[in-house]
Amino acid sequence: MLKDITKALREHLSPAPIFIGEQFKFYQRRQGQGESIGDYMRELKRLIETCEFEKVTDPRAEALRDFFVIGLNDKHTQQRLLRDRTVTLESALELAISNELSIQWQLVMSLRIKVTEQYIR
Repeated sequence: MLKDITKALREHLSPAPIFIGEQFKFYQRRQGQGESIGDYMRELKRLIETCEFEKVTDPRAEALRDFFVIGLNDKHTQQRLLRDRTVTLESALELAISNELSIQWQLVMSLRIKVTEQYIR
């Protein structure tokens, strides 16, 4: 019982990394102003440790997914995807399209309401 409690507490206090989030940090890292090449490389090596690139079975699909998520203009969608432990290229694309359509639908409905209000006046 004590082992179970200890394990649960350990998992809660230091959860497993979300790999796309870790890869995001790695891909976003740039050399800082005044940062030495040695320090920059040490930091890249530290960041890559949690990316688990060695477990990648389809490097092209994963690279496409990563850069798709990194390059999204919609930061809300990007943040949702970065928190998803099981995100795939397909699920990322599905969520991004769904959110984009939702935003477009909200805009259309907002315009309809404005036009209707003007017509009623």
